[in-house]
Amino acid sequence: MQYRTLGRAGIKVSPYALGTLIAAGKRPEFETGQEASAYDLTWQLTHPHAADGAARTRAARELGQAGVVDVVVLTGLSLTVCAIVNAFNVPVPAGTQPEWSAP
Repeated sequence: MQYRTLGRAGIKVSPYALGTLIAAGKRPEFETGQEASAYDLTWQLTHPHAADGAARTRAARELGQAGVVDVVVLTGLSLTVCAIVNAFNVPVPAGTQPEWSAP
């Protein structure tokens, strides 16, 4: 869902490539300002849990107000799903392996 929505916004970085770099503690390199501003806004929403004015302003300039809303809503949905999965210790589906190991 998120990848399709971001794709419609013109953001083309694959989720696997992003996940691999982020899991390694590295900031990905982006081809466009849209990608970079979406990442920066999402990172701030998930780490210090608040986006500063500069990140919001840049995201609004690069993505438009609707794009900022999309990023914030998708980030919030992802955090909610993660909280539910972790709170109830939901396993991966039978016959599959997690894409990344737990930290």
